[in-house]
Amino acid sequence: MNKMKLFCFPYAGGSSDVYRNWKKYLDPSIELYPVELSGRGRRMSEPLYENMQELIEDVFRKIEPELKNSTYAFFGHSLGSMVVFELARKLLQDNIQLPEVLFVSGRKAPHLKRKPDEKLTHILNEEEFIEEIMKLGGTPKELLEHKELLDLFLPVIRKDYKIAEQYVFNDKNVQFNSDLVVLYGTKDEATYEEMLEWKAYSSRDCNFYSFEDGHFFINSYTQQIVDLINNKLKVKSQHTFTL
Repeated sequence: MNKMKLFCFPYAGGSSDVYRNWKKYLDPSIELYPVELSGRGRRMSEPLYENMQELIEDVFRKIEPELKNSTYAFFGHSLGSMVVFELARKLLQDNIQLPEVLFVSGRKAPHLKRKPDEKLTHILNEEEFIEEIMKLGGTPKELLEHKELLDLFLPVIRKDYKIAEQYVFNDKNVQFNSDLVVLYGTKDEATYEEMLEWKAYSSRDCNFYSFEDGHFFINSYTQQIVDLINNKLKVKSQHTFTL
């Protein structure tokens, strides 16, 4: 039986390694594809992206061969949710088969504008920038205590923040023929009402799941989230492969 492919996209500053431990929880019918972005992990020697368009074009080239004649899903957290959305939008525009399910996590709906009092993190000086990163959690303290590692990490996450903070989307009429699953932390900055706005983008099922934690709830609720993915994708696999 063909496996359902699950493409996972990391948060700002993250590499494909953030999803490596998902393998031990995933159902055997699902094949994990943690996507490595340029400038980190195995692709550390490659240049960082300047904007969302560059990122999407690069990711599309990397995964396109795996999409043909396949049943698949996307998962992204924070910046990764924006990648999921923009990649699905590109597939829709290019008339390419869409994912069965779009999992978006820890990011408010794309059409919602920045609040007037919301600071631009990517332009802060190093000390303030590190302070903002630490507030969110998710960054190992040991990393920030080693200057050599910090010098490698900060340009990556700063550039990712720039991409996220300069991102603009105005077309709320986009709608995908994919199920949509929205995950959020109850102690995160994005409110339930902002997360609820995601439902505008699916013509099929749209489900919401909350977790009692802050922005990086995916680290503290890994098994529960993967179980949720298993349950959703197993149903989709059975339906797809028995048609």
